[in-house]
Amino acid sequence: MLVVDDDLELLRVLEDAVELLGHTPRIARNTEQAIALLETLPPCLVLLDSIAPSDSGEDFRAALRRRHDADQFRVALMSGWPRREGMERLPLVATLQKPFELSVLRALLDEHA
Repeated sequence: MLVVDDDLELLRVLEDAVELLGHTPRIARNTEQAIALLETLPPCLVLLDSIAPSDSGEDFRAALRRRHDADQFRVALMSGWPRREGMERLPLVATLQKPFELSVLRALLDEHA
């Protein structure tokens, strides 16, 4: 499972929560790190922060599309804001409105991880 968020404190909380729920998280603080990790991961669930105002997610989408197994990845967008333009082109399985409860994360993992 890949967890991407630019907030280091939240990233650590998510890492702990994912481990607590029985999954192995790989973490990235930005799109560049996420793309590098994407190259080494088998298909998985990606918890993707909307990251930064200047990041539309296009680089991540392009990296994902380059994979022969791109359709096997599932992406859940995490955001404190309403869904961002361009993100609808990702293979979204969910949009999590920050802050969200552990039970919401558990349900997401039970269904998609």
